[in-house]
Order: sequence, then structure tokens, then C-alpha cells
Amino acid sequence: MNLNLNQEKKMTANTVHPATKQPTPRPKSLHKNCRINDPQLQALPV
Repeated sequence: MNLNLNQEKKMTANTVHPATKQPTPRPKSLHKNCRINDPQLQALPV
């Protein structure tokens, strides 16, 4: 489970542009979830 979560975060960090926050074509809820659960992504400069 932990491994899966880690992979999820990695994928999100790689697919969501930090500046534009434009996710690649994927389920929106997945990205939302990842962003909420990942403090690193939450702390990205806007």
C-alpha cells in the first residue's frame, strides 16, 4: 500500500506542471487526491 501511494505521488509530481498545474489526461479525482495528500505538491509555488 505504501509503495503504491509513493508511486502515485511520484507520477503526479511528474505529470502535473508545477507552474500551470495542468495535469495530463487522467481522472480528476486522482490528481486532486494526490495533491491533497502530498505536502510537497501542496507547497508548490503558485
